[in-house]
Amino acid sequence: MRLSKHEQAVILTNVHKYIAADAQVWLFGSRCDDDKAGGDIDLYIESDQISKPLESRIYLKIALQDELGYQKFDLVYHDRSLELQPIHQIAKAEGIELV
Repeated sequence: MRLSKHEQAVILTNVHKYIAADAQVWLFGSRCDDDKAGGDIDLYIESDQISKPLESRIYLKIALQDELGYQKFDLVYHDRSLELQPIHQIAKAEGIELV
């Protein structure tokens, strides 16, 4: 995984602040592969309830860029009360959960 412990902590702290305290986060995509270089940071975020997803996405991206510098963050949300879509299944199955 090409995220430092510090980056992981910043991501989790801000997801819990802006999305939901119970949210779980997975890194997926090219950043999971240590042999690749570059790439955006793809995050799959799952919670029991995600209120105001558009507003929370904006606040989260701003907070992450303030603390980690300008990087491209792709955020995929899943409210557990809704059915899993294929992108959710792939991100969760192939991703690495941040803890």
